[in-house]
Amino acid sequence: MAALALHDAVCACAQQLGPAIKVKWPNDLLLRAEKLAGILIDGESSPAFAVAIGIGVNCASHPRDMPFPATDLAAAGAIVTPDALIVAIAAAMSRRLSQWQRGEGFTGIRADWLKRAAGLGQPIRVRLPENELSGSFRGLDVAGRLQLERPEGVITVAAGDVFDLDGR
Repeated sequence: MAALALHDAVCACAQQLGPAIKVKWPNDLLLRAEKLAGILIDGESSPAFAVAIGIGVNCASHPRDMPFPATDLAAAGAIVTPDALIVAIAAAMSRRLSQWQRGEGFTGIRADWLKRAAGLGQPIRVRLPENELSGSFRGLDVAGRLQLERPEGVITVAAGDVFDLDGR
């Protein structure tokens, strides 16, 4: 849901780039196969359920020499101010939270996410804390986990870093 809201907001602020912006599982935005933005989510369940969402968008600069190449909006020809982007993110987050409906709207969220997915149907590598898996990115299961097709069948991955999208 957060990745979709960010995708919506960036596309609203940089309309000319919209078709080239994709979501990389689980929470990054790519522009032409380079990392444009990332999201970190942290949650607590005790004493009450709460979630903190951290969002970083490369508006005017980006890091160099990263394991996954990065870019920024300005380098792509879109001048977007942080102020304009935060207004767009707040509006998009509100819309996507309404769609989410505390999880009851996940089917629509999943469908929208898949329409914007980077690497769907393509070979990928997934780095996990204990090992690395390779296979074909088949989609998301009903819980939002990555589905990876391997010779032994389709497995699901709850968390990991995806690499080898478009050869990266």
